[in-house]
Amino acid sequence: MKHWVGLVMAVWTLLFGLAAIANPASAQGQQTAAERCFEHHRFGAQPVDVAKSAGGQTVLAQVSWGYHDSIGCYLTLDDAALAALRAAPPPKNLPSAPTDASRRCFEHHKFGENPVDVAKTADGQTVLARLSWGYHSTIGCFLVLDDISLATLRDAYPTQAAPQFTAIAAGARHSCAIRSDQTLACWGSNLSGEIDAPSGQYTAVAAGGSHSCAIKTDQTLACWGHNLRHQASPRPGQYIAIAAGESHSCAVKTDQTLACWGSNNAGRGPGSPGLYTAIAAGVFHSCAIRTDQNLACWTRWDTDPTDTPLGQYTAIAVAHRHSCAIDTDHAIVCWGDNESGQIEAPAGQYTTIAAGDFHSCAIRTDRTIACWGDDSSGQIYAPTGQYTAIAAGAFHTCAIRTDRTIACWGSNHFGQTDAPSSQLGQPVGG
Repeated sequence: MKHWVGLVMAVWTLLFGLAAIANPASAQGQQTAAERCFEHHRFGAQPVDVAKSAGGQTVLAQVSWGYHDSIGCYLTLDDAALAALRAAPPPKNLPSAPTDASRRCFEHHKFGENPVDVAKTADGQTVLARLSWGYHSTIGCFLVLDDISLATLRDAYPTQAAPQFTAIAAGARHSCAIRSDQTLACWGSNLSGEIDAPSGQYTAVAAGGSHSCAIKTDQTLACWGHNLRHQASPRPGQYIAIAAGESHSCAVKTDQTLACWGSNNAGRGPGSPGLYTAIAAGVFHSCAIRTDQNLACWTRWDTDPTDTPLGQYTAIAVAHRHSCAIDTDHAIVCWGDNESGQIEAPAGQYTTIAAGDFHSCAIRTDRTIACWGDDSSGQIYAPTGQYTAIAAGAFHTCAIRTDRTIACWGSNHFGQTDAPSSQLGQPVGG
């Protein structure tokens, strides 16, 4: 395929922006252009998004593979985007040099070390858009149009502003958030209906193994998703805090007592009654903060995650076999399993804590994020910026920026990082 690539790059200027050449592989049993080119370049089995609205909600342009016997594989811009670019004034100073991202992605895909022409004027004399590789640690390689053509497309199509959110939750393979209008949005795996959020208005949300729960504005509970262990069958009453574990749920009532339901593998609650202000649920254990700011943790099993430290705390997070809390001095204390370094919290002062299966994250007092532990899926590589809330799933993490948009990173096998406000390009795979 290497000789194809060299030939393709030599004739881009003859093809892009012109009408797509009909796919000669039309006879029954022959490969389509996408199938043929995917085998060699490992991306583009389906049309690839290369331009989105500023809010990340609307796809403005896609590219697809074409193939011709005389030149091999080439990419074509969709007709609507091409028409919009031709209707605008020709751009100046389009990018032409390779970048670190293009060199990195070229090594894998053997395509696009230099920006590629993908749109021209009808006479073929002027380049209107070029395509380049981008790279992000959470999703790998992705293709994007140059900034000039992207701005042209965004001006050509009316788009909505990025949605805003006030609360975030991350489950094993899905995520949920509360919009600024107090409605719910969920995304990711839906094998058990865990992202089929009910209508209504809510103040808090939690995501578990394959179920979700939320507190309505009237302080009653709604749960949905997997319910084999009755983890999505909440007890009647009014509540101020909610947590969802792997197959159980717990909540703090308005009278500050606890209620838990679902699998008893995590225990039904602390051994002695008390009053509480916060709750967290993991796989096999749960923890809560008492009104005197001491911790209480419990499980059906005698395991390390419940060997709670002494002291006073303001925030708590629990996961598979470890727990973390923020004390009244804003320092982090973690305990339990340390297979991936998930309890080795960095020094500093923090306001918010989250725990995934084998990683942990927290928001510092300056609103930046620190993550540690397992990095097998990029779940600890938080984007730069300032944040107000954070949640950790099994192998992914999501957070709310100070502008109330969402950033997610880590494993995306089930779409659990495809947040409604995502600004990243579409990963090309491979």
